[in-house]
Amino acid sequence: MFGTNVLISTMQQKTHITDKINQLLGNKRLNNKELDEATAFLDSFKNNNDVDEWLRANWNNANTNQTNKRISFDAIDKKIKGLNKRKRMIQLLSAAAAAAIIISLMVSAWLFVYNSPTHTQSQLASSNPTQKVQDKKVILETSGKAFDLSDNEIDVINNNLAIKGSNEKLSLSKLNNNTSNQLEQTWSTLSIPRGKDYFVELPDGTEVWLNAGSKLSFPDFFANNVRKVELEGEAFFKVESDLTRPFYVATAGQTVKVTGTQFNVCAYADEPKSHVTLAEGKVSVIINDKEHQLLPGEQLQQLKDGTISKQEVDVYLYTSWREGIFEFSNMPLQDISYRLSKWYDVEFEFESHSSANQRFTGMTKKEYSLDYFLRVIEKTTNVKFNKSNKQITVSES
Repeated sequence: MFGTNVLISTMQQKTHITDKINQLLGNKRLNNKELDEATAFLDSFKNNNDVDEWLRANWNNANTNQTNKRISFDAIDKKIKGLNKRKRMIQLLSAAAAAAIIISLMVSAWLFVYNSPTHTQSQLASSNPTQKVQDKKVILETSGKAFDLSDNEIDVINNNLAIKGSNEKLSLSKLNNNTSNQLEQTWSTLSIPRGKDYFVELPDGTEVWLNAGSKLSFPDFFANNVRKVELEGEAFFKVESDLTRPFYVATAGQTVKVTGTQFNVCAYADEPKSHVTLAEGKVSVIINDKEHQLLPGEQLQQLKDGTISKQEVDVYLYTSWREGIFEFSNMPLQDISYRLSKWYDVEFEFESHSSANQRFTGMTKKEYSLDYFLRVIEKTTNVKFNKSNKQITVSES
């Protein structure tokens, strides 16, 4: 038996977490701390087949009946009334929280919130960061040498550039302002493996967050009042403002021109499209000598066949990776697989176009295991994942 004070304390604590989860009903995002609270709360649920079956049935009903987007708490209460009275208070508390979560799923299908009654304690533990890529190196190539930054710190000089690096960060600073005697630039390349992100501070103060499986090339000095770097993969840039010296990010199919702003560039060579998303300021994207202007909240997409489009987007969906969060909104599973493959170092194969084109809305932390991520998708869609080493086959159930 719970003492009165303990029960009240427990109810207050769980009500607090439930309130945080309920923020999703107003399309408000949870921060990292709140997301941790919600996940821990879900992992603490005790199995209750009667309640779980009812919730699962309502989830299935919501999938088939798009007009039925909400569950009444009164209905939950009526269902619980038939349970053992001695357990009713605790079960009602858990059911109410679970109902709030399921409502959130029906409104926005947030990934992290569904807890299957078949989970064991050991399975629940797999939501911890257990599948980060191992044995991959952060490599800096400069002055004809290659430095492994995964387990080492370096402090080297490349012409006019001082380079200090570690497993998490690379800081670049120029030794003097006089580069007129330099005959030509020398370039360095930083390679980030799958399963890791990285931070770079450029000599002009520009900050760069590199996503998994990306490469950034940079010169030892910026010549002719032009600041330019080259990118393969994905990066978020916070460019130090300098109207007299534009900043350029060159990718395989386009060049982004800015004077001071914050934006995200995604240009992986193995993906069918690239996109530039503007968070603050103003940029122009140069493709085949034509400039396309972007304003905050806009994104320019370019397909491999050359098709170009521009639209307004929720910027956070394309920058949340920098905060350790995957967030998707009505995104095809094929596109989601690109993000997962870079972070978890796996490859996806879809058995049908319909499975690849299923759309999903959700949110989870990058530190959670891939198995946890896939399991939640399976619980809220009709797709199945068959994993064999680094190959994942996606089929419909």
